[in-house]
Amino acid sequence: MLPWGHAAVGYLSYRLYTFLSHRRPPTGIAVVALAIGTQFPDLVDKPLSWTVGILPSGRSLAHSLLVLGLVAGLLYRVSRGRSERTRTAVFAFGFGWLAHVFADGYTILLGQPTCVNYLVWPLAICPYEEVDRSIVEYLLATDLTTGTLIGLVLTAIASAVWVLDGAPGLWYLLRLVKERLGWQEQPVKP
Repeated sequence: MLPWGHAAVGYLSYRLYTFLSHRRPPTGIAVVALAIGTQFPDLVDKPLSWTVGILPSGRSLAHSLLVLGLVAGLLYRVSRGRSERTRTAVFAFGFGWLAHVFADGYTILLGQPTCVNYLVWPLAICPYEEVDRSIVEYLLATDLTTGTLIGLVLTAIASAVWVLDGAPGLWYLLRLVKERLGWQEQPVKP
């Protein structure tokens, strides 16, 4: 699945969770943490495999449920006793990460053979033909396949839901950037 598909699956899944558990859309900081979480496995594994050659596959270390469990447990332990916002952000990040890991196996639902050994890496490894190019080159060479179309449809649906939810996360990021850059509202001169 491509980055926008992962973001869409993550948002729609998290949106369903927040609706069922809290009867409201997700909050800004949660959506930002969720978005980072949905991209995290590829941001770790692809460069370490494709570019540096340290990992055996672009789906290994950060795609492993074993590693996810260890890191999630550590993050949970560190976030205990912190603010509700921090705990929410940590949970949303882990939720996005988990959504990414499972979304990578979606082709099983299409009846296509898919190696899911990455879920228990390093105990098992998927025999992928690794890409010998950058992530940008990979994305630019993407073909319009059934999987790509599914990702685009999910992205359109998630985008519409996100807008209807009030674009959570966008205003949080804009406020954060404004604060970091020291921008202040200028008084209107009469």
